[in-house]
Amino acid sequence: MISLPTRFPHILSPDVPVLIRWLSKHMTEILWIDMDVRVGEGRPAPPETPPNLRQMALDLSKRRIDVVAGFSNYIAIVEVTGIAGFTAIGQLLVYPPLYRQTFSPGLDVIPLLVCAEIQPDVRSVIAD
Repeated sequence: MISLPTRFPHILSPDVPVLIRWLSKHMTEILWIDMDVRVGEGRPAPPETPPNLRQMALDLSKRRIDVVAGFSNYIAIVEVTGIAGFTAIGQLLVYPPLYRQTFSPGLDVIPLLVCAEIQPDVRSVIAD
């Protein structure tokens, strides 16, 4: 069982209560969590970028997963948002393969949407 985090980097203020409610509900099942996890290759800096800024630019251009949660038999890629729309669904499609590519975990990696509400047009698509 994990302890509830005290900091939520890059989670928007209105989304923090949504995440806290979900974490509180699943505290006994979650073995570990990582916040703000960078995945993918990022974009190389232009050739004229000074060497001391190249790695920083590369790191900052990588995709960031809100929360990665480890359970006993899978890893959840958690997208947190108050109102889920197209962006959240796109992230849930792309992040699991990028996580596998970046970390090569030994468990299944599944997408998980944690939200307070889903936009109606998105709800009809993901319900199918």
